[in-house]
Amino acid sequence: MKRAPVHPTDPLELAFGQGKYTLVTQQLGALATRSARQEAMLGMARLRLGQFSASEIPLLTAMGRGDLEASVEYGNLLRAVGEHRRAAAHLEALLPSLSGELRFRALRWLGVAKYGLSDPAAMQDIEAARAGYLSLGDTVTTARISHTLAALYFALGEIQKAKKLLDQALPQLQQDQNPRPLLSAYNTLIDLQLEAGFSDEAAETLHLADELAQQLGDETTQLKLEARRVYLMLKTGDYSGFVGHLEALRAKAEDLEDLNIYAFASNQLANHLSRTGQHASALRVMAQLNAKVRERSLETLTVSAMLTLRRGDPANALGELTQVRQRSERMGAYLDATRASLLCAYCAYRMNDHALAMQHLTLALQEMAGWPLGQARGTLGRELKDVEELLAYARMTPELLPVLSAALEESTLLLGAQRDDLFSETALLELNVLGTQPQVLLSGVPSALKLPYTYAILAYLALEPRRNRHEITADLWGDHDGAKAGNSFRQALMEIRRVLGPDIIVMEGAHQLPQYSISPKVAVQLDSQRVLQLVARGEIPAAVSAYTGPFLGRLPETDWLEMQRDALKQSLTNALHAELRQAQLRGEERRVVVLASAILEIDPDDFEVEDLRLETAQRVSSPVEYARFESQKKRRLN
Repeated sequence: MKRAPVHPTDPLELAFGQGKYTLVTQQLGALATRSARQEAMLGMARLRLGQFSASEIPLLTAMGRGDLEASVEYGNLLRAVGEHRRAAAHLEALLPSLSGELRFRALRWLGVAKYGLSDPAAMQDIEAARAGYLSLGDTVTTARISHTLAALYFALGEIQKAKKLLDQALPQLQQDQNPRPLLSAYNTLIDLQLEAGFSDEAAETLHLADELAQQLGDETTQLKLEARRVYLMLKTGDYSGFVGHLEALRAKAEDLEDLNIYAFASNQLANHLSRTGQHASALRVMAQLNAKVRERSLETLTVSAMLTLRRGDPANALGELTQVRQRSERMGAYLDATRASLLCAYCAYRMNDHALAMQHLTLALQEMAGWPLGQARGTLGRELKDVEELLAYARMTPELLPVLSAALEESTLLLGAQRDDLFSETALLELNVLGTQPQVLLSGVPSALKLPYTYAILAYLALEPRRNRHEITADLWGDHDGAKAGNSFRQALMEIRRVLGPDIIVMEGAHQLPQYSISPKVAVQLDSQRVLQLVARGEIPAAVSAYTGPFLGRLPETDWLEMQRDALKQSLTNALHAELRQAQLRGEERRVVVLASAILEIDPDDFEVEDLRLETAQRVSSPVEYARFESQKKRRLN
């Protein structure tokens, strides 16, 4: 097969390149006979308009007559109607015969199809397509693929990465002679803004998109914007308006064969019906959705689990949500993984298994605390309302109070950025304070800070915003001389403002005793909290590698510093002890030695583990290694 030659001077080719697909379909549809290129163009125009059924015959006709572009776009059609497995197989079989732009286009649609199959290689294919278009000097299509990546990263919960890609794409898309990719990017921007809690900004972008859509005048474009208008109602508290539009939105999506909007409306409608006790109606909606969309999304699986829970079967709901968590992790969809853990906690709570509930809840809260400020309530607002009883119970558990505060009281306990970071100019402040060689980087550039308490104040305010100098000095200097602590605090604050900038620390409250915080225009990353986040995700080897020593190890101990150090040490060693027990049960003695050594690096005073290491090393270690372990034990005892 070959790709038919394109004639850029042909009026229909020009119209197609400008996104005037309605005009193209009208003129080509009126022809009694069509060439292979005309069949391909008719099929692609109908596909771009969302007329999936009508696009199939002309694409297959052009394929049969040797048009390679039609063959690539047929794979795109299969993807668009939810036939991800067929699409991936078709495009993979086609790739060896493709070169140049068509190969890169096929890679793009192959990546999107793989994403629908939860294939971790999906992003690699799309990135390869983007690199290919860049090598061709095609900045327009590169921008379109950047938007594709942004939309998929958004779906995975990688909101900051998605926003960065979208920011790169929008200026180029605004120059594109075809307005449809820009409109599609506006849709993704609206989704980002709504997810981050920026309803006013989303409404403004929706207005811009409406103006652009009116120029195009096709129903599919209007449908996508209508779905976002309906979702905006939910996000702004107009729940009755939101529910009132779902039936009509779902019916319109079914008529126009838009499976994404149909799935969105169906999931939201079923969730509402289930919440209000209309379980049979909710099940009918989900059955209709599953009949239309073969590959069930994470959202659909989560809604199905909630229907099971609300019908009074928390045990099976827990099983379903555990599978959602596992699939989300495989996909890298951490937002959905966190949602699943939160709901798993509620299922366990309903089963009266409070220990299991707290285990799931702790994991969910630790992950939520790592999100940009405000996102937890913006993204999981409805779920948090569902589990209010569980959260009330958790607030009676002292161990959970710090992480509850971090996740829901809008502090920055774990790795993450401030809420405004997504939509305003920010600097990135990286605080590496583990061990005895602290380092601070501002926007990637190491800072020449010299005073030990400078690092401490920055780390403290990242964890404890809005604190006055008495609170800060009490926690960081402890029982030391008050005057000396106050003087040291002032010197450190001056160094911060001199080296990092005068606005890096902000003050609020009473003039006589102001409260200090790191500026909300600064995104903070703290290495100690990175360790906790890795533990929460179960990435124990990475967490051990990231732990380079005690929290602010150069400073003498205070109650607050001891609490931070113990929290890190306990989090890591608890995870390692769990791995150690599993290794013992499986008889993996070499792994027992490795894990015991990792524990002793963090907690040298764990003599029980040290004895276990020596006993096991006698059987599996070399004489040199065993002698080294014996020597280490003697040194510790002395």
